[in-house]
Amino acid sequence: MNELDIFSAAVELKTPEDRDQYLDQACGDNPALRQRIVSLLRSSNEAGSFIESPAQDVGTSITIDRPIAEGPGTVIGPYKLLQQIGEGGMGVVFMAEQAVPLQRTVALKIIKPGMDTRQVIARFEAERQAVAMMDHPNIAKVLDAGTTDSGRPYFVMELVKGIPITKYCDEKHLPLRARLELFTQVCQAVQHAHQKGIIHRDIKPTNVLVAEYDNHPIPKVIDFGVAKATAQKLTERTMFTEFGQVIGTVEYMSPEQAKFNQLDIDTRSDIYSLGVLLYELLAGSTPFEGKRLHEAAFDEMLRIIREEEPPKPSTRLSATDQLASIAASRGSEPKKLCGLIAGELDWVAMKALEKDRNRRFETASAFAADIQRYLDDEPVQACPPSAAYRLRKFARRNKAPLAAMAAVALALVLGLIVSAAGFVQANRERKLAQENEARARIEAAKATAASDFLEEMLSSANPDSSKGAAYTVRQLLDESSLRLRDQFNGEPEVEAAIRAAIGNAYRRLGLMEKAEPHLQKAIELRQHFLGSDHPDVAQSLIDHSFNGFESGSLAAAETESRQALAILQRRNVKDERTLRAFSMLILILREQRKLVEAEATGDQALAFANEAGLRDHREVAMILHNLVPLKIEAGDAAGAERLAVKAVAMNRRLNGNEHPETGWAVFHLGVAYAAQEKNDEAEKSFRETLTIFRKQYDESHESVIRTTQALQQVLTVKADNAGLAALSADRAARFSKALELHADDLNLRIGFLNSLREGGDLDGALAQFSKVIAVNPNMADAWGGRGQCYLTKGEFASAAEDFSQAITLNPQNSWYWHERAYCYLMLGQHEKSISDHSKSIELSDQDAGQRLRRGHSYRALGQLQKAEEDYSRAIELNPRHWESWYGRAQLYHQQHESEKAQHDLANAAKLASDPGAQNEIAWSLATDSDPSWRNPKLAVELAERAIAARPDDGMIWNTVGAARYRNGQWKAAIHALEKSLELQGDNGLDWFFLAMCHWQLGEKDVARKWYDQAVAWTDKNQPNDAQLRRFRAHAAELLVISQLESPLQPELTPDQAASANDSTNVSPATTDPEPETPNPKP
Repeated sequence: MNELDIFSAAVELKTPEDRDQYLDQACGDNPALRQRIVSLLRSSNEAGSFIESPAQDVGTSITIDRPIAEGPGTVIGPYKLLQQIGEGGMGVVFMAEQAVPLQRTVALKIIKPGMDTRQVIARFEAERQAVAMMDHPNIAKVLDAGTTDSGRPYFVMELVKGIPITKYCDEKHLPLRARLELFTQVCQAVQHAHQKGIIHRDIKPTNVLVAEYDNHPIPKVIDFGVAKATAQKLTERTMFTEFGQVIGTVEYMSPEQAKFNQLDIDTRSDIYSLGVLLYELLAGSTPFEGKRLHEAAFDEMLRIIREEEPPKPSTRLSATDQLASIAASRGSEPKKLCGLIAGELDWVAMKALEKDRNRRFETASAFAADIQRYLDDEPVQACPPSAAYRLRKFARRNKAPLAAMAAVALALVLGLIVSAAGFVQANRERKLAQENEARARIEAAKATAASDFLEEMLSSANPDSSKGAAYTVRQLLDESSLRLRDQFNGEPEVEAAIRAAIGNAYRRLGLMEKAEPHLQKAIELRQHFLGSDHPDVAQSLIDHSFNGFESGSLAAAETESRQALAILQRRNVKDERTLRAFSMLILILREQRKLVEAEATGDQALAFANEAGLRDHREVAMILHNLVPLKIEAGDAAGAERLAVKAVAMNRRLNGNEHPETGWAVFHLGVAYAAQEKNDEAEKSFRETLTIFRKQYDESHESVIRTTQALQQVLTVKADNAGLAALSADRAARFSKALELHADDLNLRIGFLNSLREGGDLDGALAQFSKVIAVNPNMADAWGGRGQCYLTKGEFASAAEDFSQAITLNPQNSWYWHERAYCYLMLGQHEKSISDHSKSIELSDQDAGQRLRRGHSYRALGQLQKAEEDYSRAIELNPRHWESWYGRAQLYHQQHESEKAQHDLANAAKLASDPGAQNEIAWSLATDSDPSWRNPKLAVELAERAIAARPDDGMIWNTVGAARYRNGQWKAAIHALEKSLELQGDNGLDWFFLAMCHWQLGEKDVARKWYDQAVAWTDKNQPNDAQLRRFRAHAAELLVISQLESPLQPELTPDQAASANDSTNVSPATTDPEPETPNPKP
């Protein structure tokens, strides 16, 4: 026993005589140890409990025995204290507001003098870091820790405004089913913690709070590991705060905890405490009455917990004089309630409360599964598996078919089976107990070793270490990874669990390369020790495939997710692991554009969930919202919206309003709205998503980036320039705040610079990217970011050089190859463009855009068959990508396949929902140099749709004017062209078309005036613009102006024309300088 273990036991002893007797035994002949324990006991008596008095209702006054320096308005680190919500002898709890890098309200505990011993703080900080590795919607997170300016430690937690689960259930008069549904969520939260190597050791109602989100109750387990961290093992003074009472009791303590030596505690101790919680939810009291325990002497209290068998819940209910009120609080009648609990629920509760922990449920997940079996009216495993019992369950599920059975025959069959079952029952139970004991010992060893390793590896994060405040989780993982190599020789299962936890932590930080070796090693260890067909191997394959998915290695990720799913299906595993494998496979197939297969896999997943009784599982909620894009791709945007609404509601109920998965569900609802051009609704959804993600991540996180881009796209469609400017400014400001705290974080700085670029400050972003490159020339993302700036400015040669540097540093990033290929395409270097696009496709064949652009290069080189193959593949990858249909339509037109060309053109026009896309197609159909390609009627339709969405866009008004001119609507064309001039200012393009319109109306003098102005402006400003040269020739021919009167500049070579043409209102088919024949005057 160490010093803290001895102190924990001694502090519970009520008299000095008992303490002296215990210390004589525990300290032996070590007087120095005894003196330290006595000193600790003296400090404990002076300090009192962390919160001894109840937290007051918000807004009421709180009696403060000793004044403290902090109060509302005080700023501690990034936290501003709002109001005090609790106080005890050891600490004060405040509601606080965090401003940077995230905006959220938290609970902040400040430790008072007397508790800030080195050992206590080190262990608490180590536990906090371990808890920070957990991510579960039913676990309240420990968010942060630090020290005040005066050196006093503080801890920051998620603020849970809930009430204890038992109190909530009673106040809401929840029936047994609703209580059990809440309880299974608690079990899953505890299971998640156990998988991370964390043992709670203080599970009780006041540590399981229930809060309502959209009128749905969500339980939250709080104070994970706090009792362990503070060495308060046999004490009622647990560290707990909420907006209510402080209750700490021994009623929830497992028999193995009720010993002086608590070193032999494992996950099954939490199973016992969960059993007590279930008992209280069912019967309204704990297995051992608190009054009896507290009135007993200390040794007697421990003996009761260790040795006495409690009554079954139904027995306790039948004997209490409170039965009527207990039944009423459960919405039931007394007799009916006892009947519901007697039998199956008795068995389940009593299995969890076994004195011999080897006979309890192996895991919290197994506990939850048995409760779910009861809810689904299936046989519970806690019951002896007699044939009579199973037949009763079968009959209950199949009342109608069995109703006609003869009673005599049924009795005969039952009698025979019961007799046979009784003969083998003892052997079956003995074998099952042996198997359970072996498996439970392995699980306990894994969790205990994992917990010990986590505490050891995270001890460097304590306030006394020399690492400093800037010591990050990444540094912590890096150092721990080095220590891991030789620590678990001979313990492959434990090492595999630790490596999986570290690998997944790296992945969540976005460090996929660092995650890779740990996740791969976990697979190898489990395959070697467990065999290749074990469910734990499947879990490791899922983890590794997720990392591959995030890294862009989609083919390998697909293979692994399929392997995992096959293992789980062969082993008939019907729990969340199989759902997770389905979910992973759907994501990968969707990303690879294997849309039909992805949708079919989604259908299989939902069918499995129904069959396995998991239809209300959070993995199902995730699958639902991941199916939304598939519905959209299939052209069923309305169906996608219905699916997304269901997914959002389910995620809110199961995960709460602020969980990342809820954020993604709302995001996909926005996508469904946008696909139907419900832009206001889409904007609202994306803004809500952004709010959710910003509470979890900083601005450089992929989730925030994707949502910001989606919001920008909707605002662009709405032509909300003010909204776009405000979004960019807000994002830049958030990056600036984050950089104030993390000035040396180059990844964060690159995210900031990308936000500048997206906001239009290209020169500022270029200058800052250059500074980052000067500091760290080996950072590929810096070269890629600067290359993107050059590309946006149209400086394609400079952009290509920067992307070349990025490729040298990170040749496996397909995006760099893709962007350099685009630069070569725009420079007319088609062979280089094809080569780079081919490399990008080799690395990740998932982007329709790269196939489309390689098709453009093939078409430019006359390799039409290859171009058609690429355009067709692009359409297969994304059937809603209008540019792919449009590119193939142009190719078919070039090949004189008019029917195919018109079919693809119609699809392109239908899919072009963005005003920019509509404008581009309309311009080509109105002004192309090939009259047989033009379609004036469709051009007018598309241009007028675009201008309806963007009425202040001068460029689109110019297209409207050109389209109306081609359609013979001269006066309407003049109105549009004048509107364009009003918005854009003087330009030759509008004037040339105005000249032609007035000429068609017979207003020749006015036409000549506009023509002369256009010529003068063009010669001065854009003498080499290919489009202006073509329209000038067209107007001159219409106005019968000779070459002598209005000479054209020498014709440019195609390469010169391509490099000189800087107009953005152009499609690939509009660069032919040949003059065209005007439409005849109507």
